[in-house]
This record gives sequence, C-alpha cells and structure tokens, in this order.
Amino acid sequence: MIKENYPGNVNSLGLWDSLNKKAFFNSIKIENAHISTNHGTIKRPANFQEIQNQNPNFNYVWGDESFDELFVKLNKNINKNDRLVYAMLIVTCQHAFNDVLVARKCIKKLIDYDKEVYKSIPKTMLEQLDLKPLNKWKFW
Repeated sequence: MIKENYPGNVNSLGLWDSLNKKAFFNSIKIENAHISTNHGTIKRPANFQEIQNQNPNFNYVWGDESFDELFVKLNKNINKNDRLVYAMLIVTCQHAFNDVLVARKCIKKLIDYDKEVYKSIPKTMLEQLDLKPLNKWKFW
C-alpha cells in the first residue's frame, strides 16, 4: 500500500477530492488536534477562499467552521456518493477535533435534506455523534 502525501493546505484537517474520488486526512493536524484545540490554534488561514479557489475539486474541512458552513459545503457535492463521503469526513475530522456538536448539527440537518445519505452513514459514526440511525423499514 502506497501512502500518499496530504495534497491539501496544511492548516486543514481533511479534504474530499471530488475529481479523483479520494478522501484525505491531515494526520499531523488530527494527531495534534487536542493540543491545538486547548490553545485555540486550529483556524482557517485568512486566505482560505483563495486556497479553495486554487483547487476547486478540494472540499476542505478546516476545523473551525460552523455547522451551517459545513452543511452548505456538504450539499455542494451534487453526487449522493460524494455527499456521503464528505459527511463521513466531517464526522471523522470534527470528532478528532473534539467538536462533536458542530458535526452533530450538520449531519442531523441531513435528515430533512437527504435522508438516503443520512441512512448510509454507518451506525457507529452516528453513535459517535449521539445520533440514531433512521428506520430503514416502515411498519404499518
């Protein structure tokens, strides 16, 4: 197995490359997330929009987004599979960053927007956010 270098900006926690269909985690940032969080040092750079525009196929998770910002980014992914992978990236990055509340609110909004993507998120990931899987079957 070949380990690829993280192709994104070093200030981000992770990214979904929608062109190449690959998710990346900035392992250095995630390993130091708790240390950095205690000191408030994980933040988007001032030029984050410029960075995003340089790589339009990169969907970043910076770590300091509000749940609304993450939800907007999540729904920019038109393909349902892309939304699912990006949703799981949000859960993973935000859980490592120890901001479960932001991830929970973002993923919970999927219930109203895209139930199929919500249902596709693994139960264990939902449980990390204190969310319940939706019933896949209707009993009447």
